[in-house]
Amino acid sequence: RPHVFLRGSRGLEATLTYGELWQAASAIAGGLESAGVTRGQRVALVLPTGKDFLSAFMGIGLAGGVPVPLYPPLRLDRLGEYAQRQSAILQDSGVSALVTLEEALPLAGFLGSRVPGLATVTTAAHLRRSAPGMWLDIPASETALIQYTSGSTNAPKGVVLSHTNVVANIEAIAAGVDLRPSDVGASWLPLYHDMGLIGSWLFCLWHGIPLALLPPNVF
Repeated sequence: RPHVFLRGSRGLEATLTYGELWQAASAIAGGLESAGVTRGQRVALVLPTGKDFLSAFMGIGLAGGVPVPLYPPLRLDRLGEYAQRQSAILQDSGVSALVTLEEALPLAGFLGSRVPGLATVTTAAHLRRSAPGMWLDIPASETALIQYTSGSTNAPKGVVLSHTNVVANIEAIAAGVDLRPSDVGASWLPLYHDMGLIGSWLFCLWHGIPLALLPPNVF
């Protein structure tokens, strides 16, 4: 069953089914376990909107880890500022692993050198190939993710959200918009932002309605 219709930078659209998301996420969960990520450990996500973000976010959860979504670098002329801000977030959140793009691995390695607890810097593709799939049954009271504020007026602050918190928010949105089974979601909000992550993607995932998803730059 189609889950996400994802529009790419060249105007091409790819369909991600629920089965494909499950297979990719469970494979990434197995890769994280093989890399030494244990239940409750924080894992940073520095990925643009796409299949890798969706499967890595869910894979971290299936492995019992806690995703920490961060925005990817947008401008090459401001990498110093980006590295400074992100290293502060990585230290504050206490991440033990970071999942990013192949092209960003050199920058991720630099960030890792400034975060003592960061033991693993890898890609979604590598994690999918490195171990058989797995998943854990996680109680709803445990942490689902750490969402950081934008930091536009002060240093970014992390907000710890349990699975119960996230579902309560999703159900409140559904009641507010009078959600129906025939509805379709559409979003171009970034997935590292709570409105794009919870209010759009996880909202549609939880209620089983398809989502037309565009990366912000494509919109």
